[in-house]
Amino acid sequence: MEVTDLRKATTCRNCKGHDLQKVLSLGSTPPANAFLKQEELQQPEKSFPLEVYFCIDCGFVQLIDIVSPDLLYRNYVYVSSTSPSFVKHFQSFAAHVSEKMKLEKNSLIVDIGSNDGILLRPFKELGMRVIGVDPATKIAELATKNGIPTVPAFFTPQLAKTLIKEHGNAKLVTATSAFTHIDDLDSLIAGVNDLLADDGVFVIESY
Repeated sequence: MEVTDLRKATTCRNCKGHDLQKVLSLGSTPPANAFLKQEELQQPEKSFPLEVYFCIDCGFVQLIDIVSPDLLYRNYVYVSSTSPSFVKHFQSFAAHVSEKMKLEKNSLIVDIGSNDGILLRPFKELGMRVIGVDPATKIAELATKNGIPTVPAFFTPQLAKTLIKEHGNAKLVTATSAFTHIDDLDSLIAGVNDLLADDGVFVIESY
């Protein structure tokens, strides 16, 4: 394991408090979906601490061993649309949110951690403009090829400004199964705040 692959946070991700207490240790584990090739089976496999901490100041439960996002997500291989239940869920999600927000045709929808565009596709079918943001380079390329324009990058305030300049402000920003995997929540929220239209909405879904 390289030093740059892992760092340990010293403050709470939510309130910045310093009183973090370990409440559960699951040992060390390899990154999810980091499958080994046959020729790699005899080589050392990277693994990282999976330990849960509780912030005494605010009650936030979190991991403080932060694995490099580039290592985790640049070559991410899981493609969400391979799950029929996921496809059905996001079709219902898009229909429900569109109706509840009374979204007009051509409204801009941005999905953070968009994978292959599984959430944005039903929004596009409803007549919305859609943009995905996902650091998994190959999956982002696949999504774009299949009609869901996707920026192969991590979402940042700087990227938000670029999206505004090129596409305008978003009526809806989503982050499904992504919010809980982001270390710098302050930066994320700042970027979303800039990107949203005055009457825009940010929806997260975590499971």
